[in-house]
Amino acid sequence: MGDARSLREKDRHNGAIYLAGYAIECHLKFAFCQRRGVLYLPAHLEVHDWDKLVAAAGLLPDIKQQPKMDAIYSALADKWGPSLRYWAGKYRGGEANRLYNEMNELYDFLRELVP
Repeated sequence: MGDARSLREKDRHNGAIYLAGYAIECHLKFAFCQRRGVLYLPAHLEVHDWDKLVAAAGLLPDIKQQPKMDAIYSALADKWGPSLRYWAGKYRGGEANRLYNEMNELYDFLRELVP
């Protein structure tokens, strides 16, 4: 998240959102490996689908127990597709900050679950 934060501080909103989302995705993949005691992610989980990764890592019950995190996760997971990752437009400050802050909060929550 450090690189995403650096981009955000320089008003590079699209890059910040892109990297923040990938940090979450990478942590979900790490969580699967950590919880399953494996070194390598299985090929069927080499995806950008957060719902699939959360389910495989067994994190959904933990997310559902926290209504705020559940709402943030659900909204972000629905958006984390090519249209968000590769959007050619420019995110405006307010929308970019909201997305980044939500991603940062979700990332911190996931890091607490699987350090």
